[in-house]
Amino acid sequence: QLHALQLASKIVGKPFFKGQEQRMSQEEMEYAMEFIENNFVFQDHQAGSPFTIEGILDFASSSLLRANTSVLVIDPFNFIDIKQGRQLLTEAINKMLTKVSQWAKQTQSIVMFVAHPAKPQDRGQKVATGLDISGSISWYTKADFLLSVSRNDHDTEVHVQKVRWNFQGTQGVAKLSYDLNSGRFVELSEDIGFDKDYEWTTDF
Repeated sequence: QLHALQLASKIVGKPFFKGQEQRMSQEEMEYAMEFIENNFVFQDHQAGSPFTIEGILDFASSSLLRANTSVLVIDPFNFIDIKQGRQLLTEAINKMLTKVSQWAKQTQSIVMFVAHPAKPQDRGQKVATGLDISGSISWYTKADFLLSVSRNDHDTEVHVQKVRWNFQGTQGVAKLSYDLNSGRFVELSEDIGFDKDYEWTTDF
């Protein structure tokens, strides 16, 4: 429920809870909740069975049939119970990513993983890459797109580090500012490397 309220703030552009800014109205909240109900399906394994990739894909497949969903977000990867057996972790992750890639092609879906670096990045250090994710270089080699988010006290940078097909975009950096009230990211005006034809937006 709290996750849904956070999404509602992003959709409407106003906070749900009382604060310095004007809260969303009852009508705006109802609109946001209807949007979420029509476009999101949540899967929570915290109190259930082990969080396996097989269970995630089975649930996602049923959601495809029931709700016509086309994007699967797995957040975070670190919670997945990987069946390693006698394999090295790198081999197990490689097989998992292959299975996910095959599922995405079969269902014509987009799969997004949220993964954290194996070691926390101190502020001022280099930006994390796919090679910094725990377990396998396959995170870099198998991904079609790779984005790394870097934060400091004031700004957030989104580094597009890999784009498999050049007609879908280019590598570059977008510098954003985070709005605490709405939970939205707002692009800063300075030009930092993207073609001007590209437009970044947080609107749904």
